[in-house]
Amino acid sequence: MEQPLPRTDVEKLLQRFKSEYAFSEDFVAYEVRVNAAARRANFEEQSSGYKLSSADRADVLLVTSAHMSCSRLAPYVGWGAFRARAEDHWRTWKRLTGYRKISRIGVRSIGSISLRRAVRK
Repeated sequence: MEQPLPRTDVEKLLQRFKSEYAFSEDFVAYEVRVNAAARRANFEEQSSGYKLSSADRADVLLVTSAHMSCSRLAPYVGWGAFRARAEDHWRTWKRLTGYRKISRIGVRSIGSISLRRAVRK
């Protein structure tokens, strides 16, 4: 997104999504820049918003002035359910905030394989 969302838009999104998630907490993202040669560090707030979580804390939605991200933690329910939820949230975000130039769309999938060591007697 080229320009951060106004706080009023972040609040609109919170009110819209709040009914779908059991937990809501403040969320702040920071950026730290370190210049080792000058022995200086800059610490600044990048964006603020909310982290919404389902009752089992497996579904997470971050809504900030700089981005929105939709996540699913274990136990995984499959790509179809995740995609449907992400698309629904994206449509809602666009409807409530209007057109905005975005700089990134990403998908990250984490798979796991359980390995068990056979114990021989």
